[in-house]
Amino acid sequence: MIPNLKYLLVVNNMVSYISPNSFRSLTDLKYLDLSKNNISILDKSLLKDNIRLNIIKLGSNPISNMPAGFFSINKVKVQMLDTKNSSLKQSCSLFSQMYVSCQGRDSGS
Repeated sequence: MIPNLKYLLVVNNMVSYISPNSFRSLTDLKYLDLSKNNISILDKSLLKDNIRLNIIKLGSNPISNMPAGFFSINKVKVQMLDTKNSSLKQSCSLFSQMYVSCQGRDSGS
């Protein structure tokens, strides 16, 4: 992969599985858009090495749950989490203390 990559858009590509090591070498990644895929499960340590990541878009995926401790284990300081049109049961209200902006089922946006 490209270690200096800052923006990764994998939108509308029928992705259904992401290996836990997929983003490991992308330590400068700031923006990750995985929206409009078929992702239903996220590995707990998926973003372990992406400490600069501040925007995550997961909208329009059948993700129903975030793994327990997903954001604390990964040390990600997200400014915006987009879960619009996803099956995520944990709504933005559960993440409200961690994010500047959350766009999801209960956000009204």
